[in-house]
Amino acid sequence: MTRYLHRLFAILPLTLMPLHAQDAYQDWLEKQQAGFQEYQEQQDQQFSAFLKAEWEKLNAFKGIVPDETPKPVKIPVYKPPKEKDQPKPPPVTNPVAAPDIPKPKPAPKPAQLEMPRAVKVKHSRALTIKFLGMRLGFEIDGEMARRPQGSIGKQFVSDYWEQITRTDYLSTLRQAMHVRQQLDLNDWGYGLLLKRIGEAMYGNEEHLVDLFTWFMLLKSGYDAKVGYTSDRILLLLPSGDQIYSIPFFRFEGSQQKYYTIAFGEAPGGRHASVYIYKGDYAAAQTLMDFSVRTVPALNTAHENRIRTFTYKGTPYRVPTVVNKDIVELYRYYPLTPMAVFFNAAVSPSVNYRLLSSMGKLIDGKSEAEAVNMLLRFVQTAFEYQTDDQQFGREKYLIPDETLYYGSCDCEDRSILFAHLVRELVGLPVVGLDYPGHIATAVQFSQRLPGAHVGYRGEQYLICDPTYINADIGMVMPQFKDTPPVLIGLP
Repeated sequence: MTRYLHRLFAILPLTLMPLHAQDAYQDWLEKQQAGFQEYQEQQDQQFSAFLKAEWEKLNAFKGIVPDETPKPVKIPVYKPPKEKDQPKPPPVTNPVAAPDIPKPKPAPKPAQLEMPRAVKVKHSRALTIKFLGMRLGFEIDGEMARRPQGSIGKQFVSDYWEQITRTDYLSTLRQAMHVRQQLDLNDWGYGLLLKRIGEAMYGNEEHLVDLFTWFMLLKSGYDAKVGYTSDRILLLLPSGDQIYSIPFFRFEGSQQKYYTIAFGEAPGGRHASVYIYKGDYAAAQTLMDFSVRTVPALNTAHENRIRTFTYKGTPYRVPTVVNKDIVELYRYYPLTPMAVFFNAAVSPSVNYRLLSSMGKLIDGKSEAEAVNMLLRFVQTAFEYQTDDQQFGREKYLIPDETLYYGSCDCEDRSILFAHLVRELVGLPVVGLDYPGHIATAVQFSQRLPGAHVGYRGEQYLICDPTYINADIGMVMPQFKDTPPVLIGLP
């Protein structure tokens, strides 16, 4: 009903109507808004009564581990034969033309993120949050920050719901959505923004911050729940994709998993059992989507970096830039299926410098030579470290993060390499999932010798961005007889 009314109001602008019809339209609009407001209040009251009554104690399921095979701590190095014994490179029959990389549009400056004016309320209060290197100001109803009385439990949650629904929360919601639209935030970024607003309201009272984030997500149309223990509120979210390595809860007879998502924090909250309400808020049905289709365009916190590598005896310097605010945004990003990260967008400024630098190096080379050069860059310009060594936990990196940290493991190298091949050479790429290892395979426009896999009736030549000094068609010795699982990519 909410979306229907919003669309209806949008297509009947008052300024386009004849003057004699404006009064009638205004009367109609006010009646419609009043009717919707009454409907909303009924839904909120019913949900509040529900929160007082029906809670169920559920045991946590252990987070699913995507691959329990240990990653190699030391990776092999291919030793090529002496130069006189090496085969001559294939002729340049399909020369690569460096693509014209469009310069990114300027990012919105903090001053351009001026919030829509809030409706003046009796207890107006100004909030300032720091988000992605910017200081953003919000004008909220101060009554939203009131603390319910009593200890954590279903009555506490119900009281919070009743209290905040009586405030002008819609003004804060509009401002948050405005920021989301201006920065082009995905669901993770939006959840993190809401949490930062909650922290500005409640400080270090985590249970209230989680309740605020839950409430605002529900009012934004997302399916969300909270659970409680004797001393903690847990934010629980379902996802359209599988999420790995964090606990989840599931009601008997349902396959829907509710994950213990902690926006901007290391995964935690490993409670054996939690009290959770079973029903749903009728207007909130959207599942969280953790795809990274866009990355905020930020001009803040850029740092210049130089990556170096050697190819066929010639050293190369690759100027790049990194953005620490983008890295902070994805520091605790949930582990979703590998394809999500293979398809992840790169922030515009970082992508422009990377593709411009590497594009110059491969311009005019054959497809095979260009891809070999990209392989060598990813194989040798970055230190190898497993996630346990670097982060103490499993973590997949989008290219922004790999360029920032400088150390990475097999899946991070494969994600970066796949991005470079698709953007600079224009060839299809698939991921290869071996036990404890991730690599890639590339479909060339002509048949080339080497180890390959079949995908959708086409031959893809194996390219391993972690097997140091290995060229296209070479497989790590320990995986020569192991058929990989293919990770299909666009």
